[in-house]
Amino acid sequence: MKGHSTALILGSMLTTLLFASCSTGGTDSTMSESNIAAPATQLVDEEMQLSKGMDTADIIDRYGLANSIEPLERQGQQFEVWTYKSKTSLYEGMKPTSFDRVLYLDPITGENKEELVPVTQTIRQNLQVVTELLINEGKLLEWKKMVYKTGKSYE
Repeated sequence: MKGHSTALILGSMLTTLLFASCSTGGTDSTMSESNIAAPATQLVDEEMQLSKGMDTADIIDRYGLANSIEPLERQGQQFEVWTYKSKTSLYEGMKPTSFDRVLYLDPITGENKEELVPVTQTIRQNLQVVTELLINEGKLLEWKKMVYKTGKSYE
């Protein structure tokens, strides 16, 4: 009975932690996803934890200098568009590329037999992640992330 109650307590603690980690705490810490050119993907290693009103010094401290910074005028106000680019790849699967002939001894008949065995390669979908930040007076106003397919690679 003691093991059963311990399992219930651990299960409750894990559930609580799971729900706590899913909450955003009132800040917008996820990426705005508009203009997605590829299917939606989970790019955990590419996520930028951003929030509206974030200071540009904090952004530079966390992510370094942007790949490009372009001026933008909108309704008489001056803005900057900071662009961060990164590349990643997602595992897609295995693809047979050729076949090898394998000789073996059939244990039932005692005969030598030949079998074709596929030789496979790992396929990865290469992606470019482009995150654009709209900056005004040193503060982050909004952002968007775009994911583009850039080809496949075979290992």
